[in-house]
Amino acid sequence: MARSYQQEEIPAGPAERVQHDLHESRCGCGRTHAAARPAGVPDSALSIGPRLRALAVYLVIFQHVPVERCRQLIAGVTGAAVSDGFIHSCLRQAAGLAAEVVRLIRALITAAAVAGSGETTLRSGPAGEKKYVHGAFTEQHSAFRLGTRGLDTMQDAGILPGSAGIVVCGRYQVIFIPGGSTSPGTRRACLTCCGTIRTAPGATPAPSDRCRRSGRCAA
Repeated sequence: MARSYQQEEIPAGPAERVQHDLHESRCGCGRTHAAARPAGVPDSALSIGPRLRALAVYLVIFQHVPVERCRQLIAGVTGAAVSDGFIHSCLRQAAGLAAEVVRLIRALITAAAVAGSGETTLRSGPAGEKKYVHGAFTEQHSAFRLGTRGLDTMQDAGILPGSAGIVVCGRYQVIFIPGGSTSPGTRRACLTCCGTIRTAPGATPAPSDRCRRSGRCAA
C-alpha cells in the first residue's frame, strides 16, 4: 500500500423505512398469541422514528430554523415527507420530556444568592408580530420564557416572585413594582445603566459616577 486517504461523507440514500411484522401463532392448547409491538413504535400504520423527531427538535430549537424551512430541509436532505404539524408535535413531546429538568433549573435560579435577569424581543407568529423572551441566569443555569413584556409573563415564569437574593437587571420598572414581581425583602441591583460598580472588600456596591449623575440608581 503506497498511501491511504480518508474522506468524510453523508449517506447517499434517503431515510429508511423500517417495517415491523408482528407474527401470530396458535399453540398446542388452542390459544392464539401475537407478538407485541417494539418499544417506541406507536399503534399506527405509519409513524416517524425517534431519530427523525430528534432532528426536527435540534433544527428548530438549537439551530433556530423556522418550522417551514425545517420541514423543507428534512425533505431535501433525508427524503422524508413530514408536515408542520409533525414538527410542532415533536416540540411538544420534547418539552414534556424536559419539564422536570426545567423545573429544577428554575428552582436553582430562584434560590441563588445572585442571579441576572433581562428581556429582549423575538419575532414570533405571523409576519410583523413580536414577543418578549424573559431570561434568568446564574453562572451555571439559564432559563427562558416567551410572552409579553408585562408583569404576567414574569410572574408565570415563577423565578423573580420567589427570589430572595440579589437580582442584577436593567431598570425595567415592572421588576420593581411593589407587590408585583418583587417579593418583600427582595433586593435588586441595577448594572445595565451603570457600566461599572466600584467595590472594596467588605464594602457595599456603589453606582458609578455616570449612573449617579443620571439619578437612575437612587435606590
